Amino acid sequence: MALRLIDRQGAPDPRPVRPEETRGLRAIKAGDASEEAREVCRGLLDYARRRRLWIACDCLGAGVEPPVIVPRLRAGTWSLAN
Repeated sequence: MALRLIDRQGAPDPRPVRPEETRGLRAIKAGDASEEAREVCRGLLDYARRRRLWIACDCLGAGVEPPVIVPRLRAGTWSLAN
């Protein structure tokens, strides 16, 4: 599964999602992330939130609208919404 940053119209952002960020996001979504995994993802999530980007996944294959993760920061707490 590859993750990438996109805007709301689906245009790609030039910043790549690093493999360790992908692993961290998977662990966070699964509910078993270490503090180290969370720290690795904070920069990515902050970058995406400030630029109003989504994180898209190619997990459904080519030709299918990708599922997205929307990073949110509220009252100092990160959440990832689908």
